[in-house]
Amino acid sequence: MVKRIAVLISNKGTGSNLSAILQALEAKKIKNGQVVVVVSDKKDAYGLITASKKNIPTEVLTLKSYKNFKVRKKYDIRLA
Repeated sequence: MVKRIAVLISNKGTGSNLSAILQALEAKKIKNGQVVVVVSDKKDAYGLITASKKNIPTEVLTLKSYKNFKVRKKYDIRLA
């Protein structure tokens, strides 16, 4: 069974964790894995560009519309 991996990119979004995961997959250090989505809260995060070049689906979920606590819970649920 393939391990489905979602990568969350921080606000700086350099994609260093994504790169490390992709390298580990290529080297078979992570067996039977596939990055299925990369998510960031910044549309210009460099990791999203890396993912797009590798044909990995990306998604941008901004926090701007989730400012209060009740609405933030909806953001967290959507992210999960």
